[in-house]
Amino acid sequence: MRITVSVIRPDQADADIFSLEVGGDMTVELLKAIVESETSIPPSSQRILYNNQLLADDARTLEQVGIGEGDMIGVQVTLRRPQATPRSIGGPSSAADEPMIKGADGAEVGARTGAVTHQASGSQAAGGSNMASAASSSRPAPPQSRWPADSIAKITELGFTREEAMRALDAANGDLDGAIGFLI
Repeated sequence: MRITVSVIRPDQADADIFSLEVGGDMTVELLKAIVESETSIPPSSQRILYNNQLLADDARTLEQVGIGEGDMIGVQVTLRRPQATPRSIGGPSSAADEPMIKGADGAEVGARTGAVTHQASGSQAAGGSNMASAASSSRPAPPQSRWPADSIAKITELGFTREEAMRALDAANGDLDGAIGFLI
């Protein structure tokens, strides 16, 4: 059967589109290998999407996931995360070493740990362990997500930030498939 593949790269505005001749008994893993041969994108950087669903199980066949003649799939290319820099023997890194994401209320949130720094007071609350200092700050802490953590995790696995995931879920009224559709 012939399917259309749309490759979505975060560093390009336009998608690359091409057709492939595949068999229904082909696994998602083999499909990723074929996409790699066509695009030079390693399977570890590919996220295959069909009907706004992430095909996370590489062992399933195209028939099992419902892909048929003439269907279109999306290949989301994830950016490689930079290698962690070696830490000094003295211990773990501090929140000061962490990249920060600025929230709408002016607070900065650590990209990895979730540590919150408020502009007015400079106080930090690392992962909720010191919520008293965040609560006593002149600015309230950013609101916790009202969407399930697993939905946010699935979107961030596609290479998007937590903030982008929450905005997309807000726009899709909590619908994971709709949120992914907004992002790609």
